[in-house]
Amino acid sequence: MVDNKALQGLLSQSITQNIGSDLDGALQRIKGLAQGPALTIPSSGYSTQAQIRGVFSDIRNAAPFDELFLFYVAGDRVRLLDKAEGNATDIVLSPFNVTNSGKVFNAFIQKSLVEKKIEFSPGYNSDGKWRVAFTVPIFNADTGTYLGFVGVSVPTLELVERYGNVLDTSKQRLVFYDRNATLLAGYPLSKSILGHSMFSHENQMIISDEGRPLVNELFKKALSGQADTEQFDLGDGPTLVTARPIYVEGNATYFLNIPTPFSQILTPIQNLLQNEFLLNIVLLVPFTGAISYVVFMLSQWGGRLNNEVKKRTQELELANKSLISEALELEKSNKRLDNANKELEMAYENLKLNEKLQKEFVNVAAHELRTPTQSIMGFLELMEKIPENSTYYFERVKNNSARLERLTGDILDIARIESGTFELSKERIDVKLLVKNAIRDLTFKFPDKNRNRFKVIYDKEANDLFVNADKSRIAQVFSNLLSNANKFTKKGQIVISITKSNDKKEIELKVIDNGIGIHKDILPRLFDKFATKSDTGGTGIGLYISKEIVQAHGGKIWGKNNENGIGAEFGFTIPEK
Repeated sequence: MVDNKALQGLLSQSITQNIGSDLDGALQRIKGLAQGPALTIPSSGYSTQAQIRGVFSDIRNAAPFDELFLFYVAGDRVRLLDKAEGNATDIVLSPFNVTNSGKVFNAFIQKSLVEKKIEFSPGYNSDGKWRVAFTVPIFNADTGTYLGFVGVSVPTLELVERYGNVLDTSKQRLVFYDRNATLLAGYPLSKSILGHSMFSHENQMIISDEGRPLVNELFKKALSGQADTEQFDLGDGPTLVTARPIYVEGNATYFLNIPTPFSQILTPIQNLLQNEFLLNIVLLVPFTGAISYVVFMLSQWGGRLNNEVKKRTQELELANKSLISEALELEKSNKRLDNANKELEMAYENLKLNEKLQKEFVNVAAHELRTPTQSIMGFLELMEKIPENSTYYFERVKNNSARLERLTGDILDIARIESGTFELSKERIDVKLLVKNAIRDLTFKFPDKNRNRFKVIYDKEANDLFVNADKSRIAQVFSNLLSNANKFTKKGQIVISITKSNDKKEIELKVIDNGIGIHKDILPRLFDKFATKSDTGGTGIGLYISKEIVQAHGGKIWGKNNENGIGAEFGFTIPEK
């Protein structure tokens, strides 16, 4: 059961990350359209319809989006791009030409107008299909005035069917729902209960009384941003169910359940047992015949063997004494064999753990590398289509390229550490200059946020601050600790403390912040690979690499929450020689 739960957990993580990446990719292209001159510069002469058609064509190649709409505050109409011909037509603002759930879509549109920021819709029914949509605001490039928004919608069934099948029980089952727990696609749910909340009476009645509390708790965990896998009876037999949020722009926006009946899990096992049973029958038939023949021969020779048995009894008694001695030796051998089996079992468990970590690494690396890569591709396409806005897009390509380079460097460092080829190039370095350069680089990257933000405190014994170390690697460790403190400290000062220990012949560097601190779930495994919270982002390998660098120098590294409960302290030591 543990293996099945772990396998289903990895499968659900992969599916939700891919769906999230599809939505993220579309959102980046819509952002580019909303910020381009065709929509932000009134009477610019740009062909709005041509720009919309080009961007929408790119989005539909990435995922099954089928409607794109544009709304200007100054008018009373929504421009809807025809999903078949690609022609833009105007429709009256109310009732938006949406059937069944027009009120839901109308409320979403009104909220987008009021909030003036990126919005994600709950589920709504349009043309007989359940959909979700998102909108991006448009502002006048010259005056900053709010003009309206551009949005795109996607049928939920077509979206999830790319990664499973919600109608065929012989394939992977998926259940898709929004923040209100409204079911928008799923099997074995009938169409009559789609569009209703999971917690509504209609949907509660399809679950057995025994399984209902467990199912509701699983849905609540997913809606709160947690992923979990549980076993219970949904009314049609024991089922293994995984619930997991789908993240878009770093927020849990939509949600996915994967129910797998035990009958699908046990079918391969049942086939194996049936084959084993048939094999046993084939082997037992000749064996039984041989035994019958032996019994017949023994009954014929019984008289003659009786005398021989008496004669051999004395010989057997002597042999028994020898067998007892051999049995004692065999017992010792069995104990050695048991110990060897335990070692083998431990090695097997370590192998499974290593395989699990490798799968997690592949998933994390693929997701982290895919996001900047998609952004780079999206902005390069926009540079080609809207060259007059190239400066704006080039800056974002540059930022995502730098992020991609950092991720690639971290992955290469992990490979060197795991393969034992990680080497240091030591030289005499000035610790004060190293700290100064790291603060300067971070301040240059975030000039407004970091103005007068860092305070450096030197110990009275710290006049001569030189160590024999790998300059680039020590700078990598300090910059990582400084960037983490800056990332998790919204406001306030970050203190860097540098102390020289004459007794231990080492230099100690500490970074102390007053941010959100270290989460209790992460603290015990802070410097392990992939130790991260999904809502904070990142790969969770920066501190692991930092630990390996410090330990390779003969130093130590630590991280802890401050005693006053506000912020955290990270530090490390480096020997002078």
